[in-house]
Formats: sequence, structure tokens, C-alpha cells
Amino acid sequence: MKKNYFHIIFLLFCGASGAQVNNKITLKSASNIKIGAAVSIKVLKNDSLCLPLLKKEFNSITAENAMKMHQLTDEKGNYQWQEADYLVKLAKDNHWRIHGHTLVWHEAIPKWIDKENIDSTKLENIMKKHIQTVISRYKSSVKSWDVVNEIFVNNSDSLRNSLWKTTLGDEFACRAFKYAREAGGNYIKLFYNDFNNERIDKKLEASLKYFENCKKIGVTIDGIGFQMHVGLDEADSSSIARNVLKAADKGYLIHFSELDISNDKQESRKVYTDSFALALSNKYKMIASVYSKIPENQQFGITFWNVHDGKTWLKSYFKHKYEWPLLFDEKFQRKAAYYGFVKGLKQK
Repeated sequence: MKKNYFHIIFLLFCGASGAQVNNKITLKSASNIKIGAAVSIKVLKNDSLCLPLLKKEFNSITAENAMKMHQLTDEKGNYQWQEADYLVKLAKDNHWRIHGHTLVWHEAIPKWIDKENIDSTKLENIMKKHIQTVISRYKSSVKSWDVVNEIFVNNSDSLRNSLWKTTLGDEFACRAFKYAREAGGNYIKLFYNDFNNERIDKKLEASLKYFENCKKIGVTIDGIGFQMHVGLDEADSSSIARNVLKAADKGYLIHFSELDISNDKQESRKVYTDSFALALSNKYKMIASVYSKIPENQQFGITFWNVHDGKTWLKSYFKHKYEWPLLFDEKFQRKAAYYGFVKGLKQK
């Protein structure tokens, strides 16, 4: 990368007074929107630079894995609270909001559940007990939860044939929210979380219809989580705005819950070039600008899926190293994307 690139890009987005802004601005001070990061216990404990960066830049955290069902229970189904407790205390000590993630997910079913032989009554009891046990434990500290995660097939309006759906029926997610509401009351905000719902119209429409049907049987949810795992060259501003505002028009809180931007031309883009950095910055600017147009009382916040490029899940998922999806590089330094994002937050 050219030596003066960051300075040039910063002036491009922030104007001639950029150097002064650079010393003062942080993500959490750039707007009234809560800005969060998904965090790993291992990284927090072993990476000396991670916690100071979180304290400086963010005011919300989400557990990357520590609050998922298969992480909260051991091989016999007994709860092991140490890592989740650690995060809750850390959030309290630093005055961060902590968002719970996630209670019911097809990829977080622990091995102690006998998938081959379990019946609907037993699985229903497991689901109810788990939801209410976890929410009740953290009721005073964790005020929002992704209750159910990813019940629809990718790029589709069809329900996923998960263990939950095939054993408990199509309305299992409605009942999951019912159990969550019983445990948390109206003081806990309950979210449905999914990917590609920001750009696949039929997937979002199916989600909205599903939860309208839940409402007909007396079950309500508070918000929609748009994961926002988007590629640099996919999901334009019109499709994102259309779908996000469609959900907002239904009255839901809107959470950009797992934001990162992947390199979707991996074979041809193997170097972090100036042009890539600028494109990434523009994409983040657009996404933040779309979010800023949501009514303020429905802006739950924007959460990045991890803190810096060195710890992104995308490298292991795609099995290559050509990923630079976040606002901070592997050395915890701000990238051009940082300033694009901040600029977008200020655009109504």
C-alpha cells in the first residue's frame, strides 16, 4: 500500500480538517447509534490490543460463540457459565450494552441431544428450558436476544429442514419467542436474526409473513437482525434500503447484527490495493448511510462480526487469506473503511 494512502483517503472523506478529527473521533462518538463488535473470549484474554480498542471505539458487544447452546452446555447437558459470565461482567464493568446471541440455531445443537431418536415432546421441553434458563440468568444484564437464528433456507422463502422444524413443526420459532417472552417480559427485546435478508426480497418477505402469523396467535417479536455479511460487489444500496426500510415500516427495531464485507472476487483480488480500499470504504459509507435513514427510535445498532481483519471468520470459512472485511487491519489500525463508515453515519 502506498505510504500516504490513508492520509489521502481520510482527507477525501473528512475534508481539510481531517487531521484534527482523526485525533478525536471514535465509532461510538460519531453518532447516537450503538456500535458493537462480536467478541471471542480467547481473543479478549490473549490479545493485549483487543480490549483497549473495544473500550475506545465501541459501546456494545455480542458474544461470538460463548452464548450459543452448544457452548453453554457440556457433553452431558450441564450448563457451564464461565465464558458467558465473563462477558457479562466485562460489559458491565465497561458500561457496554451486551446483546445475547443466540438461543435457537440449527448449527448450535449440542451433541448430547440425540438427533436420531428424540421425540417432539422432549425436544420442545429442551428448547423451552434452555431459552428460559439462559434469559432468566442474565435478565438484569442482557436486555436483548437473538432468540431464533436462520430458519429460512439461503436465497429462499422456504423453512429450513432443521431438527427444530422437522421435529417440532413449522411454528417452532413462534413458540421459542413465546418462551422467551415468558422469561423476559417486555423489558427484554427479542430479535429474529438471518443472513441475505437485506438483499433477497422473497427471504425477507417470508420472514415478515412468518412473524405476522406468530402475532396472530399472540406471539410478538421486537426486532429483525440483518446480519449484513455482504460481498464487496453484491447488494447495492437500493436493494439494501428497500428491504431494511420494508422491515422498519412494520415497526420492528432494526439491527445490522453481523456486519462485514467479504472479498467476493477472491481469485482475481489477492492483494489489498488502493482501489480495493477505496471500494471497501465506499461500501461501508453506503451501508452506514442506509442505516442512518431508519427512524431513530427503531435504530437498535450496528454490530461488526469481530474487531479486526486478523480475526475474521471469513478466512477459515472460505479457506483463503484474501479477506480484509472490517474497519481495522491486523495491527488494529484504522483503515480507509473506517472513515467511509463514519461519513455514512452522518448522512440522513
